[in-house]
Amino acid sequence: MLILARFLIGFVAVVTMVGSNVSDWNRTHVFSELWSPHARMHGVWLVFLLTLLSILSLWLVSARKAQPDRSLIACLIQGVLWVSFFPALLVPGATTHDPSRALFPIFGIELNVYGAAANIIVLAAALVMIRRSRSSIAPPSPQS
Repeated sequence: MLILARFLIGFVAVVTMVGSNVSDWNRTHVFSELWSPHARMHGVWLVFLLTLLSILSLWLVSARKAQPDRSLIACLIQGVLWVSFFPALLVPGATTHDPSRALFPIFGIELNVYGAAANIIVLAAALVMIRRSRSSIAPPSPQS
């Protein structure tokens, strides 16, 4: 069960890292003429933050020692990254897509929202698996 949890967390970390780099290093985001230099700095900062935290998460889930604790930390890191997607939508005028590259909505909801929700669901499942694996590990017996 822990191996599957580690795989799921790693999968979300790779999706986070690759997705942010593919989506943001282009003329509609980081290189957009519509973005101020300060907004560009924030965009690049976010991409590097997502990339570095995803690399850290991959390192944590691939570690052989201190499991399941390291996988729990990786799961929480990725969870924070994806849960923070939703409050950003509360900013007036914010959208989940660039107007020139809108993804097709499903039931009126943009595809990006489904992706973020799916990552959170996958991470929640991994968290349950980690908790179960922790409870199956017997505590060390006290030595006399």
